Amino acid sequence: MRGLSEGARIVVSAPLAGIDPANEGRLIHLSGLLSVEGRRTDPLSGVSAEGVSLKRPIELYQWSETRSSETRTRLGGGEETVTTYSYARGWSSTPEDSTQFHTPRTRTTSSSTRRR
Repeated sequence: MRGLSEGARIVVSAPLAGIDPANEGRLIHLSGLLSVEGRRTDPLSGVSAEGVSLKRPIELYQWSETRSSETRTRLGGGEETVTTYSYARGWSSTPEDSTQFHTPRTRTTSSSTRRR
């Protein structure tokens, strides 16, 4: 909300005819008619439509891995880190490389460093 309020205070209306170098680096507002020629076509799906652009959002239903680690002090000194991997299915626009997933179990890493 604060960003919108700040933008509303500093915006400058600019004419469509030409570029004014005084507006360099400023937030400007333009108003006018937009026209494009022809139809936009997605080359993979063959979908065609009239408009300025045509976007094809892709989402994959896939497994995702979440990792959480906790470091604990061991009885008698030293530390151990317990890492737990969990898995869930869901939609994502970013592909997951499941070949890099860990096995669904808890892994413990021990350290013999003593605290004093």
